[in-house]
Amino acid sequence: MLDRTGTQFSHVKPADTQFEPGGLRDFFLYRDLGIAEATHGKVIAHLVKANMAPEGG
Repeated sequence: MLDRTGTQFSHVKPADTQFEPGGLRDFFLYRDLGIAEATHGKVIAHLVKANMAPEGG
């Protein structure tokens, strides 16, 4: 059956959230877009940017 959980709208401006470490890769920084909260955890989306080159690869 389809889950009819409602979703919300997310609009995040650059000043609303900061890039932070702590994601899947230590050489990237991640900025939360508010999608997980708006979809009650069904979808996760981040902006990702390189922080430093990975060691040995």
